[in-house]
Amino acid sequence: MPILLPRSVNRQFLVLVGLTCAWLIAGTGLGLVLLIDSNRQIVAVTEQKADIRATVDELQRLSQQLALYREQTDPRTRNALIARLVPAFEAALDRLDTTEQHRVSLHHSWDILRDSVNSHGDIRAPTQQLLAETQAIGRLAQDRLSDTRVEAYNARQRSLLVTSIAVLLGVISGAWLVLRQARRLSYELRVLGRGMAVAAIGDLGKRVELNCCSELEALAGGFNYMAAELEHQGKALRMREQGLLTVMNSAPDAIITTDLAGRVVSWNAAAERLTAYTADEMRDVSLQTVFDPGQHAEVARILDQCRHFRASASDQAAGPWELTVRRKDGLHRPVELSVRDMHTNGERGLVAVARDITERKAAAEKLAFLTQHDSLTQLPNRSLIRDLLVRAMGRAESREELVGVMSVGVKRFSDINDNLGHALGDALLIAIAERLNEHLSRRDYIGRIGGDEFCIIVGGMRHVDEASKLADRLTMALAEPFRIGAQEVFVSLGMGVAIYPFDDASPELLLKNASAAMYRCKRQDDCGCMFYTEEMNRISADRVRLTAELKRAAECDQFTVYYQPLLDARSGVVLGAEALLRWHHPTRGILPPGEFLEVLQDTGLIIPVGSRLLEQACRQCAQWIGKGLSPFRISVNLSARQFAQPGLAKQISELTATLRAEFAASLPASPEVLPLDCLEFELTEDALMEHTDDSLNVLLALKEQGIRLSIDDFGTGYSSLSYLKQFPIDALKIDQSFVRDIGRSQDAELIVQAIIDLAHNLRMKVVGEGVETEQQLAFLKDKGCDVIQGHLHGPAMPADAFEAFLTTHRQRQGR
Repeated sequence: MPILLPRSVNRQFLVLVGLTCAWLIAGTGLGLVLLIDSNRQIVAVTEQKADIRATVDELQRLSQQLALYREQTDPRTRNALIARLVPAFEAALDRLDTTEQHRVSLHHSWDILRDSVNSHGDIRAPTQQLLAETQAIGRLAQDRLSDTRVEAYNARQRSLLVTSIAVLLGVISGAWLVLRQARRLSYELRVLGRGMAVAAIGDLGKRVELNCCSELEALAGGFNYMAAELEHQGKALRMREQGLLTVMNSAPDAIITTDLAGRVVSWNAAAERLTAYTADEMRDVSLQTVFDPGQHAEVARILDQCRHFRASASDQAAGPWELTVRRKDGLHRPVELSVRDMHTNGERGLVAVARDITERKAAAEKLAFLTQHDSLTQLPNRSLIRDLLVRAMGRAESREELVGVMSVGVKRFSDINDNLGHALGDALLIAIAERLNEHLSRRDYIGRIGGDEFCIIVGGMRHVDEASKLADRLTMALAEPFRIGAQEVFVSLGMGVAIYPFDDASPELLLKNASAAMYRCKRQDDCGCMFYTEEMNRISADRVRLTAELKRAAECDQFTVYYQPLLDARSGVVLGAEALLRWHHPTRGILPPGEFLEVLQDTGLIIPVGSRLLEQACRQCAQWIGKGLSPFRISVNLSARQFAQPGLAKQISELTATLRAEFAASLPASPEVLPLDCLEFELTEDALMEHTDDSLNVLLALKEQGIRLSIDDFGTGYSSLSYLKQFPIDALKIDQSFVRDIGRSQDAELIVQAIIDLAHNLRMKVVGEGVETEQQLAFLKDKGCDVIQGHLHGPAMPADAFEAFLTTHRQRQGR
């Protein structure tokens, strides 16, 4: 028992047992002492009884002898005998415990007897009395001895009773104390047990309150601490579980835990979204049921493979596998399944992660499509066109047929983009692709291989003329205008054709040759289709080389400005100059615009180069005005791309403001170093007519700044008279092709006369350019031309040469 109880309980219990034992020992000892004393008394009484009996017997014997002696006749003998009996008789009487009264009476009787013996008197009466008293004393001694014995026996019974009562009281008190302690201990254990039972059902908030022995109180304190820790850990665990559940439910992938048999244990929100099954519907259901029926065997194999992971490994994963989930609503979703071994509290299971790859597969399919198709028109791109061409060439070789490779480009498409915007340009390309595709047969393929260039593979041809007929059909189809939103757009095509196997047997070279023919065709306004020739490769190579050289020239600032004088036709006074672009080629010297301007415009380099030319011309004009060479006018050509730039008017205003600020400090007397009315822009008819509304807005913005506007090469473009009335034009420049034929062609002279009359009627000035002979000058003067320009008075020259020319000319004019 002490081993099973707490130390403090043991101490209390031992104290109680010790007290009980002490009580028992004390009571038992007292009873034993009393018992021993009573037994001793009994033994003493028994011994006294024996002595008294012996004494009484001796007295009786002595009394009998005395009686015998009393019968002696001889007094002396009788006296002598009695005298011998007296000591013995007295000794016997002394051994008897008699009362003082009986002893006095007995001695008195004995004295009487002795006196009678001494006086020789009659001793019968004293003897009789002595015998009677002796017998009375014997009886009294025996009675007293009997009473003493009875008292001794009574004392022993009392001692036994006392011992029994002491033992009984000790047992009762010990039992009561033990029972009391047991009840107290039982109550405390019940309180502790109830607290544990409450904690066992999950209520860890209650505490056990005990004020008892230190061990149980310490046990209760330990239990309370353990309960508090468990409550804290439980809260932390619940928060962790809630966080884990939140993480699982917020995970984009379906996370499913199963037992080793593959039955579902848990099912997160992503799994519900993926399969449309709830967690309750899938609990204890085999995982393979949510997959496509045709994949059940594969899922079973996967689960079986994962079951055979080594039990000692806790981080083994298999997969991923690409499978298909069959949703509750019957839809199918492709997923990527990975399965991982899981060990929890000694139990093994599986964790399956299913990632919905619908968007990824769609993206992959889209990417695969985009790798072989054009993103704008959805037509095959260059890579796929090449593969299709290889297949067509293979079929043609086995069937002894021809394959036509037709490269189709939109003429002046860059101008459409610049003037109408890239959004409209993209929409136009889509419309062109659709219209082209409508006029192709099943055996033909069409693709977009870059920019505005389409490629058509014409298969199964027997004659080359079939490609020409197709080109004619496509030209007619695209002759109709395109309606793009509210805009009506006309386009013309340039087509280049290469024929397999005549032009080459390589698909790359066939595509290249067709493109070369197409670019050659696009540069000729009156050409709709052109077949490849070997000369085209040389021209294409030269164009590529020229493009690279122009890029280096723009980077190295190899372009410069030449100035050709503008003179008053009547007085011959120099009014200004036209700024003309020249290329200072490192090996070929100074090159005129005719050798590079077309490529410069096609590549878009005309924008930075033109901006540089405009800045140089304005700066040079400001310097000349600062030197007193005024009035002066500088005329600058604007290409269609420059004119279509957003914010052109703002750019010009900022440029002139910068120049004023630069020259104001050096020329304080001329604060208006570069008046905007000294600046004139020359535009072609084509540039103005690309987008009339936008063109009008730009022209009005420029006119508000005081800039003069003229139309260059008038009569060679659209030649629409309506825009002359609509646009704020200041002058018309007669194209030099008409001026060159003056004196040789009456038609040319009539056209020049008509242009001059038209301009004057519209209150515009007229500039005749390309004047090289006196006859041409005289005709222009006679017809009323205002300004002349040409080699007759001065070619285009560098700035320093022009300045010298201007000084000499003015001296000659007397100014």
